[in-house]
Formats: sequence, structure tokens, C-alpha cells
Amino acid sequence: MGDVQSYLKQGKNVLRIEVKVEHDWDGVIDALYLTGDFGVSFNNLHQPILNSPAASSTIHQGPYNGYPFYAGTMSFSQKITLD
Repeated sequence: MGDVQSYLKQGKNVLRIEVKVEHDWDGVIDALYLTGDFGVSFNNLHQPILNSPAASSTIHQGPYNGYPFYAGTMSFSQKITLD
């Protein structure tokens, strides 16, 4: 695990993981997770783009706009008025 924020620049950034495989059980077998305050959208070529996280949304069956690959905790709230 490492902080890559200082390496990021405006525009396209590539995260490359190199794995030396010496046995058939070597390699990446678990998911790789990026953590932080960001959202994900897609450009016209359907490539993922990191952007600002959504500040609000309506409750609906997912995926939620900006969080198509989200794994974690999400909080929902609703304001109601009672007469």
C-alpha cells in the first residue's frame, strides 16, 4: 500500500503493477483498491475517469453515478417535513 497522490498530474495517469511470476500460484489474485475521495465516470470511449465524488444523489437501485466500482461504506439521509 502506498500514497500515489504526489505522482498524479492533470490529464492521463497510468498505474502499472508489475508482478514477477515464478510459480503457477504467483500473481495478483485479489482485487486492487484505490482509496480516497474521488468518483469515477466514463469518457466517450468508455474508459474510466477519476473525478470529484458526487455530493448527493437520489436513492435508487445502483450503480450510483460516480461510484460504479465502489466498495466501502456509503451514507444516505433524507429530510422530511411533518405537519
